[in-house]
Amino acid sequence: KAISPYFAYKNMTWSKYLVWHKDFKEFLKPLMFKEGKVEVVPPIFFSDSYKDMKVFNLEKKILVFDVAPFREFNLLELGFELDYFSEKTSFLFFNDLPRLARKYNVTFVIKQKRIISDSKSSRKYKNLFSKLEQENRIEILYADISAHRSLQNCLGAISMPFTSTAHIAAANNIPTIYYDPSERLEKGKFAS
Repeated sequence: KAISPYFAYKNMTWSKYLVWHKDFKEFLKPLMFKEGKVEVVPPIFFSDSYKDMKVFNLEKKILVFDVAPFREFNLLELGFELDYFSEKTSFLFFNDLPRLARKYNVTFVIKQKRIISDSKSSRKYKNLFSKLEQENRIEILYADISAHRSLQNCLGAISMPFTSTAHIAAANNIPTIYYDPSERLEKGKFAS
């Protein structure tokens, strides 16, 4: 029995796709609504608007990349069938950081994917960041700094699945992992 693909793949009709990993090329082929050319390329650099990175010393620090959860209403509005990027997953993801920072004597720098918006982000998520900022070994990096620039001097990276930052770090020879605190992703499956 065929399993229906994640919603974002259902209506793909582009003539050309750029992917960052050879396995993803094979993953896409059966999901394409209309046949397109798939090319494996290195990560594409993002621009940013933040001018001075000198204020952030990222040496001997681990960068953490999140996906800000939308409010449930906004998820439904966008047609999401999966609720992985939810408040619950985000809280599990971030609640481990203070304990791990103390245990391993390391500083985590959280690089937000986007600026937390009043209209689409949950209030609980914003409050979580306020609490994390009070922790000694947790720092928050502005969302408007590109992942490429922020990764330049760090010790390693932890990304929430399935953010592109893990691929960007790997392409720059920076130790990187995906961390799934929910344990909902099946080990051994391509997506995991």
